[in-house]
Amino acid sequence: MEKSPILYSVVGTTETVPADMKQNVLTIMVIIVLVIAIFMALSYIYFVGIKGIYQTLVLISYILVVTLFIRFTDIVITIPAIIGLIILYILEYLVLLKKQ
Repeated sequence: MEKSPILYSVVGTTETVPADMKQNVLTIMVIIVLVIAIFMALSYIYFVGIKGIYQTLVLISYILVVTLFIRFTDIVITIPAIIGLIILYILEYLVLLKKQ
């Protein structure tokens, strides 16, 4: 008599694993991003003058639109995605600085 194979069922799984980030690491990351954003805004104002304020507002609104899109579409963010977002932010900064 043959034995039938054992069938297993998995219950209660999720496709993502929550990150184990401490609160102080998240705070440090937010501070670093804010310092870089302030530096870029001040460089706009230095290089362009009063029009730099408008370019800073455009850059901030760009970041807000991308962030809202990611938030409301439930996209899974990976490390390459974060690097891609940083590259897009830098490219938008360079385009606005070149456009003057």
